[in-house]
Amino acid sequence: MKKKDQIILSVIVILFILFGFLAYTATTNNRVKPIQDTYRFAAINFHNTTFDVVKIEPKNLDLLNFYYKDKNNQKFGTIAALSKWLETQGKRLIFATNGGIFSKNYTPMGLYIENGKKISDLNTNNGEGNFYLKPNGVFLVKQGKAEIVETSKYQDSSDISFAIQSGPMLVSNRVVNPLFEENSQSIYIRSGVGITPVGNTVFAISNEPVTLYEFASFFKENLGCNNALYLDGAISEMYVTKFRENTKEEFSVIIGVMGK
Repeated sequence: MKKKDQIILSVIVILFILFGFLAYTATTNNRVKPIQDTYRFAAINFHNTTFDVVKIEPKNLDLLNFYYKDKNNQKFGTIAALSKWLETQGKRLIFATNGGIFSKNYTPMGLYIENGKKISDLNTNNGEGNFYLKPNGVFLVKQGKAEIVETSKYQDSSDISFAIQSGPMLVSNRVVNPLFEENSQSIYIRSGVGITPVGNTVFAISNEPVTLYEFASFFKENLGCNNALYLDGAISEMYVTKFRENTKEEFSVIIGVMGK
């Protein structure tokens, strides 16, 4: 190849890379929204399905709380009720989602710890339903760090501020749960939580019905999570101030973030 041709080819390659980068940047800026520098909200397309995702960095985990009952021992139930109650306390809810799978009487199905106090014990029983698909797991906050561990590996600690047990595990050590079938006919709206290699906590909800395999693959392949836990299915909701504010379902535990 002549030197002149090499120069022309080099220029073409550089321009291709530059325009590709600019196009990627424009797309990313359109869908990633910083909220008060507390978390970032994104709508991400993965295999023709849109997922809404909220990322919380470790430095903002102190604003993350789990809510079950108020000071009068009354369940909050809905995200709207929790938001109104927080307003009476001079606080503002800017993100919320349903916690783990709960029983018919709206009590946690398994371990639940709130502000260091254990409300219900770890559930190691066998049973029917998604909660009991093995391995299930625990999402917890300990000494300012979020973790997801399999139920069999969970250890009690006085350093745990918050914990909720749910199931099944979507991803364990970068491996999608082997119980999930790629061609399953069971499709629902689904919500979950994952931890990235750098320690970010990511909550996600599908905007269209998906299989557990598709949902787990999203956490592994797109979000890069080493571990991810299923929170719930059809009734799942995510509240994001200014972006997703229509909520109506009743839950047991609600996971929320307050504004600065």
